[in-house]
Amino acid sequence: MPIARPTASFLRVILPHPMPQHPTLSHVNVPHIRTFRSTPRLLHIPWTKEEARRLVELRTSGKNWDDIQTELPNRTVLALREKYFAKTHSANKKTGKWTGEEKQTLKQLYDSGIPVSEIAKKLNRTDDSVHKKINYMSATKAGCFTKADQIKIFAEVKRAAREDEPPRWNWLAEKTGFPPGRIFKFVNSYDKTKGPWEPEEEQRLLDAMEKYGLKYGWGKIAEEVGTRSPDQCSTVWHDRLDPQFKDLACDDWTEDLDRTFLELHHEGNLSIREIAHALGYKSGPFYRRFKTLKKRGLVKVREE
Repeated sequence: MPIARPTASFLRVILPHPMPQHPTLSHVNVPHIRTFRSTPRLLHIPWTKEEARRLVELRTSGKNWDDIQTELPNRTVLALREKYFAKTHSANKKTGKWTGEEKQTLKQLYDSGIPVSEIAKKLNRTDDSVHKKINYMSATKAGCFTKADQIKIFAEVKRAAREDEPPRWNWLAEKTGFPPGRIFKFVNSYDKTKGPWEPEEEQRLLDAMEKYGLKYGWGKIAEEVGTRSPDQCSTVWHDRLDPQFKDLACDDWTEDLDRTFLELHHEGNLSIREIAHALGYKSGPFYRRFKTLKKRGLVKVREE
């Protein structure tokens, strides 16, 4: 049976609906889009301890989000909400890699029918991290989607388009055995170009960022580019096109820069992209350098 290729008409209806990332934030009313800042540089600066302390102090004093953004102009309202939630609801919660004992306990508790919120309390983890771990542990497949998987996925996408609602990602995960996030990315990038970017595509990305920034998210940027998915646009922008960060050639790496990079990575507080941006560089060279250093055995295992 041939696989029906999704048409652009129903993809435009479905893809703007993001897959839920924070189940515990579902009750929060996200402010109107006008409160978002248009410049991308405000969204990728690592939070300082002083900023986080000031945020909690302002919110607990009764100030609304617009007033808080006036006090902390380098952050969007959405970023302020998420950081406040993380600081007040995730304090003293365990983070980092799951141990084998934790995974076994999680499976036993979940199979026993205990609610996720109770499991999170027993494991001293956030509800969100438990939700994500359950989704990935329930995945039974790896590799590529089969024809049967694709038929199920696009049948659900078409059904959701007809009823003007987002697809049932978790239901698809149960039917196909793949994690919901993997299915979402597959649908989102199904009819997009793969491989190296053409100069014309990069120019369209630059034009779209200059016109919209991140005011309407990467979905709008990808729509302007036309041939790439939101994930592809985000990766290329941060890795090599963002003009606020410097390029770094292979010959420019020094022992001091390597030492600083490895120290920051070993601390475990920042991702490779955040480290690169904190040092003023595009992230692409740092990802490649990390692979080189790892092959040389210079990358230490992070302490949990």
